[in-house]
Amino acid sequence: MQRHKDSRNWALKAKEEKTSVLKNQSKGEKEIARRLAKLIPTNSPGQLAKFKATIMKDI
Repeated sequence: MQRHKDSRNWALKAKEEKTSVLKNQSKGEKEIARRLAKLIPTNSPGQLAKFKATIMKDI
């Protein structure tokens, strides 16, 4: 019984860890996009959106 409980706790911890990693990852991607946006001279907003989409695809 104890072993079953331990494995359930382990699975729960793994799930929490995955969630926090994903949250941090999306935060990181937004930060990267924001920094890159500062570096690029923008002529048209559509061009910037296209560039961001390309960058995000590569990450």
